[in-house]
Amino acid sequence: MVAVFQPLLEKDKELLERNAAMYYSQIKSNTSSERQKTKLLSVFIDWMLQRFNELGKEEIETMLLGQLPDLRDTQAGKDLIAIGIEKGIEKGIEKGALIGTIRTCQSVLGLGPSIETDLQSKSIEVLAKIANELQTSVRSRFGLK
Repeated sequence: MVAVFQPLLEKDKELLERNAAMYYSQIKSNTSSERQKTKLLSVFIDWMLQRFNELGKEEIETMLLGQLPDLRDTQAGKDLIAIGIEKGIEKGIEKGALIGTIRTCQSVLGLGPSIETDLQSKSIEVLAKIANELQTSVRSRFGLK
């Protein structure tokens, strides 16, 4: 158990770096339950990533002599992936709403619709500008404010 807490307890980062592989191996070999071993290794890796936040996964893996599991298998990796998915969904919804606004305004103004793939390839900022310009044209044409 002491090995798991070394990323938090060891004040000397250089000493921690030199001994990290040993601590990792101790956790791996001295934990009988596979479930508990997985959890303890994940905690150790998360703390190592936090303690050495200037290093990437590959550098931490080198420190642990190639014993580091795939980042996608750690809780930190899963959390980062979930955040990325959530952000992607939010951007997709925002982009879809803007494309819908553009297509509706084009229809109201009697313009031919933009090619869908052209709109999808544009950034949210560009789509917002196009939507705003078209909405202004619709308001102007129909005397709306």
